[in-house]
Amino acid sequence: MAKKFPASPVPMALLSDVDTVMAQHREGQIVLMDTRPADVFESCHIPDSINVPLYGIRTRSFLKKKSIVLVGNGFSLGAAVSMGEELNKAGYSASVLAGGLLAWQERGGRLAGDPFACHGLAVVSPDLFAESLGREQPLMIYVKEEEGERVPSSFFHGLLNLSSISSDGGQALRDVLGLRDNFFLRPLVLITGDGRDNAVLQRRVSAEGIRQVYFLAGGWKGYEEYRRKQQAGMGPVEKRSVGDYGCSPTVHQY
Repeated sequence: MAKKFPASPVPMALLSDVDTVMAQHREGQIVLMDTRPADVFESCHIPDSINVPLYGIRTRSFLKKKSIVLVGNGFSLGAAVSMGEELNKAGYSASVLAGGLLAWQERGGRLAGDPFACHGLAVVSPDLFAESLGREQPLMIYVKEEEGERVPSSFFHGLLNLSSISSDGGQALRDVLGLRDNFFLRPLVLITGDGRDNAVLQRRVSAEGIRQVYFLAGGWKGYEEYRRKQQAGMGPVEKRSVGDYGCSPTVHQY
């Protein structure tokens, strides 16, 4: 049996599941607050949600009488969790939407903004992926697009073949999902060599009814290019091993 990941640093008590939040939103029982930067919020957001920084919330004392649900992108919950903890210490009633915008979208929730941006919620940029490595500790699965393809790094926790995702009814991917200790708290990222097959991969995963899966923009090649630019412009980038992320160094083949 595959080794489980350790408990997530995200406190379960701070999370609200998407179905509950949707019902509360329909009844007007909660205030949805988006924690992302203003330009990102404008590009895609939940209708009627508001985009207010932490200091802005604290100037609105009337919100202490409201139940606040903080909304992030889903892949990275760090900012929303930190804000939620700060607000609760200050006397507010705050929780975080588990799974963020992606979970909302996958449950049929309406989104406003740029349709292209909303369609790309499951695609993670190399910089956001890099930031997540020491915080969210994502489960990273390399997807081999061809038989005999060389895996570029020992960085990954599992391997999949692109063909197997649809040929076996999605069982290989479901086996990978079993590695996570919690569906929302351990993001699953599927990584190809250069990201060119991300759209094909996303369609196959969606066709199997598998949710909360992310795809690395530009693939592993795009991430390595990002690291090279960071090294050139900001000095050495700390090298990490799989063990640094609190997970088994064993690579599971599916």
